[in-house]
Amino acid sequence: MIEIIFFFQRWLYLVEEGTINIVSHVSLIKDPIFVEIFNILLIISLLFLVWCLVRKRNKNILLLFLIFLGYVLFIFFGVNYSTYLKTRNELEGVQGRYLFPVLGPLVIIMAYSLLNVFKNKLINILIFCFVSFFFIYSDFGYFYSNYYKWYFSVPGLSYKYGNVGQINKGQSSPKQVFSFKENSEKNYGLGIYISTYSNEIKKGFKVNLFDGDCNKILWIYEPKKIKDNFYLSIKLPNNLDKNNNYCFNIENDTSNKPITVWYSSVDLPGNVFEEMDKDLIYDLLDQETTERFK
Repeated sequence: MIEIIFFFQRWLYLVEEGTINIVSHVSLIKDPIFVEIFNILLIISLLFLVWCLVRKRNKNILLLFLIFLGYVLFIFFGVNYSTYLKTRNELEGVQGRYLFPVLGPLVIIMAYSLLNVFKNKLINILIFCFVSFFFIYSDFGYFYSNYYKWYFSVPGLSYKYGNVGQINKGQSSPKQVFSFKENSEKNYGLGIYISTYSNEIKKGFKVNLFDGDCNKILWIYEPKKIKDNFYLSIKLPNNLDKNNNYCFNIENDTSNKPITVWYSSVDLPGNVFEEMDKDLIYDLLDQETTERFK
């Protein structure tokens, strides 16, 4: 029982964090005050729910609550806790998004509970205004006021809006300088994150590798296929001198379908990665490699 309680505390925190925050490759975690207010509203609404069910005996609300509770118990015991007993990894499979199917019933339950305890209309109006303002601001308002700091100030996505703009036919991305990690004898690769505007492109692009002055082309790589939100992982030639700097860019040679590349506006010495490790030079998003090293 103690183990279940301990796991539930950690589970509840992780699920709540993944439900009310923006969780992606780069997560936007809200300030603690928003989480505290949400927890207070949730506890109050559940207490009010008991009161409303006893006094008003609303069968529809009771049914929604049982659906919500049953689903949560299934996720907790049937999925997450059983996985934890096998792996002893409390993070294994715990995702806030798994509760998304029953967030609708939860919102209805909270709204019903908060607005059906007091008979005074003015109090109900004040509660409605406060709760509406809180959820609108802590969701859309908070995202709108923090999205730039959250996303585009991440190292590696700092240039204007984080990408080079459209690379149309006959155009190239700006040249990016990089150098190898010190004291390593392993082969290296470039990680490049590409968006294709929902297209799949099979030819027309190439990756040019230049010397440290970014003038002389040393090597050319032509991807066989580029998909949208595609993580291109390219193994570099083995004969490169690890004491020198190099440059690379992406060139649209013949394709009528443009792409854009996410990259850093500053040179990133040492940020090429070894084998399949993702110590990235262009993309700091945690994407799975979709093309093996050539």
